[in-house]
Amino acid sequence: MRGASVDVIVDSTNPLTSSRGLAYCSTLATVLRHRMGPPMKLTISIEMEEGKIFGGVYEVIIGTTDPESLIKYWQRFGYHVGDKGELSEANALQLYGVKSKLQSIRLRHQSADHGLIRLCIWDKPTNNGLQLSPMKIIGNRWEAMLTNSILRLENHTEEAKE
Repeated sequence: MRGASVDVIVDSTNPLTSSRGLAYCSTLATVLRHRMGPPMKLTISIEMEEGKIFGGVYEVIIGTTDPESLIKYWQRFGYHVGDKGELSEANALQLYGVKSKLQSIRLRHQSADHGLIRLCIWDKPTNNGLQLSPMKIIGNRWEAMLTNSILRLENHTEEAKE
């Protein structure tokens, strides 16, 4: 797929690619860049209200096979279920390079328009994901940390200071 061209249409009627999803496009561009490598052309067409500017992390994407337990976990921090959407196997293959249907659930926090969480439930996951692995990895792991021990998290924080 190196050097491929991908056109992404951001449609305000589709919860997976709504006009609020400007950062989604940035995330998508990062995923595609890693999948395809340079050179890559990414065309993004966005419907937005005039004068509206987005900043900061829009949403963090978490893959899961158990959305119910993650929804309960994030509800403890004030999140609630928002938009839901699905991608067909063909569309997921085009966007993510994964031949699997995708169900997506956005978790909102009060009336915030950024700092959201998107749960992605793949019909055929490609691997087990990061799970409760150590946080010493490259990437955005600190954005959404699921832990079974607050002391484990504190230990990683202390190590990061060193």
